[in-house]
Amino acid sequence: MITKITLNMKARIAFLLAIILSPPVYSGSPPQDEKLLQSLIQRGIICKGLSYDEQQEALRIYLNRKARKDKSPSEAPDSNSFKTCIAPHKK
Repeated sequence: MITKITLNMKARIAFLLAIILSPPVYSGSPPQDEKLLQSLIQRGIICKGLSYDEQQEALRIYLNRKARKDKSPSEAPDSNSFKTCIAPHKK
């Protein structure tokens, strides 16, 4: 009887630990923002010489544009469709 209770408690503790420690596993891998950003800068899609905050804003603009193009079936998404490099407006 005691061993059954002990095993039951150990199973509950293991279950709780698994729940507590598993969210990082289920959240997926972190986005590779820096690698993507550097690639977009090298390809001329995002302008060179921007500050960190401006780069992040330009990346956000790029991803929003790409998401909109992916949703519209009439126009095929193409990274070369950007006529000039992306830079956020100066405030």
